Amino acid sequence: MSVSEIDWAARKGVPAVSRLSWIEALLISGFTGGMFALGMALYIAWWVRNRRKTGAAFYVYSTVMVLALIGFLPFKFLQQSGAWEYVDTVASLVWILNAFVLRQELRRFYKSPSGGELEMSPFFTAIFSVFYLNYCLWVVRDSA
Repeated sequence: MSVSEIDWAARKGVPAVSRLSWIEALLISGFTGGMFALGMALYIAWWVRNRRKTGAAFYVYSTVMVLALIGFLPFKFLQQSGAWEYVDTVASLVWILNAFVLRQELRRFYKSPSGGELEMSPFFTAIFSVFYLNYCLWVVRDSA
């Protein structure tokens, strides 16, 4: 067994949150106002960051988390609440774009030495974001 095969076998794990089905994650996110989805995205990005030693997605999701938490502050604490609507809009766009960054990090992490890649649709990544990425991890979990 070559060194690259050993590394590939050791990297075949999946984040613990990937045990949730997409419908379970969607329901929990609905009941928590979307904060579970953000937590799930942070956890998956953190998990990949700890294994690949690169974490652009983790830092961007952390920024989105801070912006989301600021959005929960009462308006009396925020001066010019209209300006914060633009921040929320930018955070939403960053959330969608960062799903593609996380998608790329996952694809690089699960790329096999023989050239096989984890297939993830860009269309579904744009529509379902972290729920779809979590769903794609089921393929890895079931093949391990």
